[in-house]
Amino acid sequence: MLEARLVRMAEKFWVAAKHLERQFPRDVESAIAWSVPLFIVRVPRLWVHDVEGYLRQRQLPTVSAAADRPLHGCVIAIRGKGLIFADGSDEIRELRFTLAHEVAHFLLDYQGPRQRAIERLGPQIEDVLDGQRQPRPEERVDGLLANCPLGVYAHFMHRVGGEIASEEVLEAESQADLLAFELLAPEAEVWAAVPKDFSRRPFARRVASLHRLLTRRFGLSRCAAAKYSTLLCRSRFGGPSVREWLGM
Repeated sequence: MLEARLVRMAEKFWVAAKHLERQFPRDVESAIAWSVPLFIVRVPRLWVHDVEGYLRQRQLPTVSAAADRPLHGCVIAIRGKGLIFADGSDEIRELRFTLAHEVAHFLLDYQGPRQRAIERLGPQIEDVLDGQRQPRPEERVDGLLANCPLGVYAHFMHRVGGEIASEEVLEAESQADLLAFELLAPEAEVWAAVPKDFSRRPFARRVASLHRLLTRRFGLSRCAAAKYSTLLCRSRFGGPSVREWLGM
């Protein structure tokens, strides 16, 4: 069962999207224009250097990943707004998930902490959040600033994985995936669409059935559908039975 806060966040996103949630697969690209202050930039065969070059050419603050590498996408945010870069040559299902994943990072790791800091500390804290000044002593002691990106925020969605630097990074990626799943294929909608005999099927067949449903009806990429179908089945059924595990 997905965390209630992620469900609420996804619902709020689609409410702001003016009823674009009514059809599947969902048009997350159009919804972004209604719901969040993000602009989408499509670049065929996207690499880190493409992002850096785009920012330099427009005299925008630059960021740098650990190394130049191919990307599915990335999100750059500053002063409450941002850009999503996406590999425009990706297949439509892959592109859909990239956009949802990067929006999830923007909401969870940038916009949410930023809004909480402003609500708690007042609008004057925006200069600190935007890197225009150092926090005052009384502002430094507030724990909100410790969890809020200061200056430019950047997240790179690597095409070939990338090293996980810490448990915090791994948790952030997991949360972004969960919110992306809920944005594109809400758990309640998925369970409502399964066949009547679903619960009587062996675990492996349940996973395969959900995988087909997630790719065909909800438009998830094969990789995203594989992860989500397994997660949903394990959360509801706990995994294969002992007989299935033994191959009997």
